[in-house]
Amino acid sequence: MEDAVEFNINESLKQYLDDTTSIQTPGVDVALLECSDDPEQFTPSLIASVLDPIVESIVNNPEAISRSSVFDTLQCLLKSVIQSHLMHLT
Repeated sequence: MEDAVEFNINESLKQYLDDTTSIQTPGVDVALLECSDDPEQFTPSLIASVLDPIVESIVNNPEAISRSSVFDTLQCLLKSVIQSHLMHLT
């Protein structure tokens, strides 16, 4: 199995509160990486195309959520949602 991530919720929350852009996601899906600087480019079809295989892998094996590619992709989506929300607040 792919390398598992080490996750500390307290540290992650601090990072999200301090600077969302500082969170590294090296295993992110390439489709998301190409538009990660502009959260507005995340279309429902793009998100579905990335999430569908992740959901399938987790359904088949719940431990798949700890794979770096799965975890980083989910974090990238979360970062993008936060960035988009912050952009709309300003």
